[in-house]
Amino acid sequence: MIQTLKTILSPFRSWFTVDKRILGLYRIFLGILIFSDIFRRWDVRHIFYSINGIVSHSPPPSSINKSFSLLHTFNSSFEITLFFIVGMIFSIFLMFGYKTKLSHFIAGIILISIHNKVTLVENAGDFVLNCMIVWTFFLPLGSAISLDSLKYSLKNYPDYNANDLNRNTDSDNYNYSSIAYFAILFQISVIYFFTGLNKNGDDWINGTAIYYFYQLDTFLTPIGAFIRDYVGMTFSKIATFGTLVLEFITPILLFMPFYSRYFRLLAVILLTIFHLTISASLSIGLFSQTMIVSFILLLDGRILESIKSYLKRKNNKNYILFYDSDCGFCHYTARIIKRLDVLNRIIFADETFKDKPARFNNLITKTAIMYDQGSKKTWTRHLAFAKVISVIPFVFLI
Repeated sequence: MIQTLKTILSPFRSWFTVDKRILGLYRIFLGILIFSDIFRRWDVRHIFYSINGIVSHSPPPSSINKSFSLLHTFNSSFEITLFFIVGMIFSIFLMFGYKTKLSHFIAGIILISIHNKVTLVENAGDFVLNCMIVWTFFLPLGSAISLDSLKYSLKNYPDYNANDLNRNTDSDNYNYSSIAYFAILFQISVIYFFTGLNKNGDDWINGTAIYYFYQLDTFLTPIGAFIRDYVGMTFSKIATFGTLVLEFITPILLFMPFYSRYFRLLAVILLTIFHLTISASLSIGLFSQTMIVSFILLLDGRILESIKSYLKRKNNKNYILFYDSDCGFCHYTARIIKRLDVLNRIIFADETFKDKPARFNNLITKTAIMYDQGSKKTWTRHLAFAKVISVIPFVFLI
């Protein structure tokens, strides 16, 4: 009976399950979004948010009607500046996954306080970001691709020598199940469904909405102004009705219990193109950017495995990293490198390794040695470090 019930419910597991690596990837871009949203208001922080600004900051007579915001308490010019700086600092911490829950909480509270302080200068995208900040707080955003996960791995999976470093420590199960993930799927779905339901005016019914979309000179970008010259009635009708169809089918694509990874990937592709077009055409804050970042959560973790397999095939050459295993600092550094080497292209070795490069005994006590067995080429000192950086995916960015 229990097994039968599990079989029946298994297609719906995708409604509650997300890959931890996807959460880690989302966390990076969430931190970037929060930082960008705070930073873009830096020049107007005193104008809109301080007690000396152009907006009245007297609290409403009834606390019932007052939106939550710490800026009701902190409103002098110095306090506002410090408030913004703290928000940006913790958004950076969130990007790197350092003290993730604390960073998420502080950066989120600060941004929500900024949004709620002067709602007249906000738009729907700001409140979507608020919702995503709240829902994702209940997910382990720091469990992968983070400093927290690196620290956890170093603490709980000790490597005592070079041979231990060559063991495969990849987790077989990155899946995490939570009702909070279902809430996120539902949140994204209702945004599009009710937005589509609200498009019931004459412009949407007769197909002219997109034409008038490109007549909004106040918000139009240079790219939008260029596109406007090519928007005729035929294109307008196709784009208008296409927008309605996309918004109404999004909940179906997200909650399809069978082949969910493919239907969600289709939704991600279509909605990303949709929002890239909007952001390129109109300047309306971070709404499109917020939605595109939220689509990361719709991806299946197997797409990361596919990317990893592709990179392995493209870069299938391995190197041997010789280091002084008796040096505590050297060994600790090697442990960190091991965890960054997601493609497992580096083999760790010490003086016990058989195939050593020339002048090994003279070099090993002074420097690490990166060695290519095929060409017999070696890299030492800063060149060895540079070679390690070039082998690890994306680390070259820093």
